[in-house]
Amino acid sequence: MTEKKQINIRDVKIRSAEAADAKFAGKLLYQTFPHLASFAIGLGNEERAKANLRKLFSQNKNRFSYEWVSVAEYLGHKLGIILCIPGKELGKLDLASGRRLLGMYKLRGKIAVISRLFPMAFMKEAGRDEYLLSNISVLRRYQGHGVGQALIEYAEEQAKAQGYNKCTLMVDILNTNARRLYERLGYKIIAVMLESNKRVKNLGPGYYRMVKMLA
Repeated sequence: MTEKKQINIRDVKIRSAEAADAKFAGKLLYQTFPHLASFAIGLGNEERAKANLRKLFSQNKNRFSYEWVSVAEYLGHKLGIILCIPGKELGKLDLASGRRLLGMYKLRGKIAVISRLFPMAFMKEAGRDEYLLSNISVLRRYQGHGVGQALIEYAEEQAKAQGYNKCTLMVDILNTNARRLYERLGYKIIAVMLESNKRVKNLGPGYYRMVKMLA
């Protein structure tokens, strides 16, 4: 079991990510959606999913690029990340990520990726007037100290600075701890998105879409 680390949340700094953060970020991105990442990005292989996420992170102009990520640090130690995307940018970034992911596989793999990701195209994650908190993750040994909340509050300030008055996010229906945190911070469930019966065994039942109006 990983030992919890004690930190002073007031000394946590948040900075823009760099391509050199790929190893750290790839691991944490994977933790935010392990079932879907393994199923669709790694085609059933966890390590391949993490490797592909590292590649996407280190490149620009795609959904998982370092360009959209902020990193929380404490005394030089990386604690967690948040990946946020303006809703109006989401469509083209998804397409770019899909093209690059397909380039990592041969023909049979390409077909499998398309079939596994295709249903996600019909799940609305964010409107054009919303700021999407796409991926939020904190190393387990630093959880419970407010790092996740600090990252979310930082993202909300970034959203307001860019002219957005709504933040949105998706959370796995089974992830009750995360949902309670988001509800405590003012996010409300506005939609339930269910996976098909055929996909439930790999991905779980589905997701809540949550939205918060910013003051």
